[in-house]
Amino acid sequence: MKDEFKKLSEEWDETTKNIVGSIVEKTKHVESFLEILLSEYLNCSGDKYSFVREVLFSNYFFDFGKKINLFKNLNLKERWLKGKDKEEFIKRIIKISKTRNAFAHDIVKGGFGGVSGMIMFDYRVRSFEGEDFKLIDYKESFNEFNDNCSYVIEKIIAINEVIIKKNKEASNKK
Repeated sequence: MKDEFKKLSEEWDETTKNIVGSIVEKTKHVESFLEILLSEYLNCSGDKYSFVREVLFSNYFFDFGKKINLFKNLNLKERWLKGKDKEEFIKRIIKISKTRNAFAHDIVKGGFGGVSGMIMFDYRVRSFEGEDFKLIDYKESFNEFNDNCSYVIEKIIAINEVIIKKNKEASNKK
């Protein structure tokens, strides 16, 4: 059993380099798309756009979670997403954020050569049945993360198109 733990640990160490980097990078892409949507909603351009993106959104205190909350509050007012669409979007974007946080903040070697963030992301669920060591395939969980990112970005792009159209119509009325 000790050899099994060592083998799994070595496998995880090699795999984690790619997975953790990908998770952090893809989450940053989702966050950037959300920032663009929020900037469009605020009808930012020129210096105002630069301020919002480079000062406000880059501020440590205005993290991804706060941007998600801002989106949720704006969605209550604007109703871009309703019902099951809204619930699904919020569930997925929060899961993306939690996954990123698990890997960016909770990676602590320990236990049986595992990673604490991994349990949150369901990469490997350790359960002991006698002497057996049971694993859940990390690729399935990573595929779910990728699916969540694609879904959320697709929705953000669609909402952003609505906001841009509305901003152009408002600007044409002036």
